[in-house]
Amino acid sequence: MFIDIVPSTHSHYSINLLFLLDAAALRTLDHRHALRLAILSGDLSRAISLATTHFPKSFPSSSPLYFRLQAQRFIEMVRGHVASPSSTSLDALIAFLRNVLGPIHVAAMQNSSLSPFERDLHRDVAALLAYADPAASPVAGLLDEERRRVLADDVNAAVLGGEVPLVERALGQLVGVNRALVECVSPVHNLASISL
Repeated sequence: MFIDIVPSTHSHYSINLLFLLDAAALRTLDHRHALRLAILSGDLSRAISLATTHFPKSFPSSSPLYFRLQAQRFIEMVRGHVASPSSTSLDALIAFLRNVLGPIHVAAMQNSSLSPFERDLHRDVAALLAYADPAASPVAGLLDEERRRVLADDVNAAVLGGEVPLVERALGQLVGVNRALVECVSPVHNLASISL
């Protein structure tokens, strides 16, 4: 591994991390990036499709993380309904709870794979429908967009832990270090390179 610190625009330094990655590892990076962007933008239908297509081992339909993706999909549907009631009908929301979240929740409960957090999530997600204004309800926190970032991070961690080669996992960690260094390091003109 070689880390090269070079000047970039705006008086910051960029750290280039050079690895020999095989084509499969690079393809995984693209899929993880697309998956993350889909979650962050609230396009959970696309995110679920990407997750189950490209990382099926990490997202079996009875897994807690798959349940969380579907729960977030429901939350996004509620968000759309609140913004424009004609976008998603109340009947469609109830049908989603009954036909999608319900069976996943039952299967996960039978396997004892849901944590107390996930059991509470199912209850709270369903409670969104009990309020005329979910954004002003006791479960309004579910509509916080920060939840998208947390879910995207958890999904990425599951993929990294389950299906990504060790060298790519190290790359992910070093990219995080890169971001931290770029944020913390003021321009230093005498750093040429660091070899490990």
